[in-house]
Amino acid sequence: MATNPTPSGTRGPADSAGFPEFDRRLAACRLDPRARDQFLCELLVAYRLSAVRSQIAPLILEAVRPQLEVRRLRLRPRQPYLETDDIAQQLVLEILDLALRLPLQEGAFLERRLLLRAIERVTRRLKRELRYRNLVGSYPAELQEE
Repeated sequence: MATNPTPSGTRGPADSAGFPEFDRRLAACRLDPRARDQFLCELLVAYRLSAVRSQIAPLILEAVRPQLEVRRLRLRPRQPYLETDDIAQQLVLEILDLALRLPLQEGAFLERRLLLRAIERVTRRLKRELRYRNLVGSYPAELQEE
């Protein structure tokens, strides 16, 4: 399905406009969930207000990358329709969509809420695909040859 998969660990420019010391700030808040949520809240506000969102999007993905990788491995692809790359790409799309829509609520548990909702959306799609495959079923090889 995915012809050109986007890795979930996409890195943007470290010195992006509005975040001159991105790598240092991210490393400083890696062990403190509250500081990480506050930093992510700043990124999401900048993403929402930015005229060029493509500069902030890689920074958001880099900020949530460790937890995203852990959660992505728990999702099983539905072969042959959805592969691992498709799931990773769908997670990235959901995170960026939620970055625009998710209520910020002063940054409380922001990383957790962002990832859980993205996983929930992708899981729903996987379940929908499985239900559709069970409904349609497989066609015998004889019908495909004719």
